[in-house]
Amino acid sequence: PRPTLAAHLKRLFGRGEGTGDATLARLRDVLARDRGSYRVYRTAGGYRVLATDGERDPDSSDTTRLMEATGTDPWFVRLCRAQRSFRARLTPKPWRLRLLAPPGDFPRDSEVEERFREWLTRYERACSDHATCRLVEQIGDGYLHERIAPLLELHDRVTRATDPLPLA
Repeated sequence: PRPTLAAHLKRLFGRGEGTGDATLARLRDVLARDRGSYRVYRTAGGYRVLATDGERDPDSSDTTRLMEATGTDPWFVRLCRAQRSFRARLTPKPWRLRLLAPPGDFPRDSEVEERFREWLTRYERACSDHATCRLVEQIGDGYLHERIAPLLELHDRVTRATDPLPLA
């Protein structure tokens, strides 16, 4: 069944169904049956899964099938297919840090640029006390493909996935 508008809003504001034990159990079951190697992360709004055993084509039917079976947000599936890549936030959403969105649109004129720099200083300070996601577990044999390894290191370092910090 397609998610309702209310379900999308609940998920957007961190109160969706994608955060509980049932969701994690479904991820474990689907990913174990897939026989790949995956890392599962907890985020402020649900879970994030990274395949570590090789590159995936976001437009392939196998990838789409796996994302649908794990309950991946349909909008995220569409975004991945349209951009032919996978995206994951490395830093917290500003509103999760109790900050407004950054001022102005890019490119910014000099007046807005100064306000943006002030905002960025506040944002970076707020980020220093939070993680974007937390590593929950490895599913599969733990194989780490050579092309994935540097991406995974960057992801885990910048998101602070192994630091004992509150999620934002």
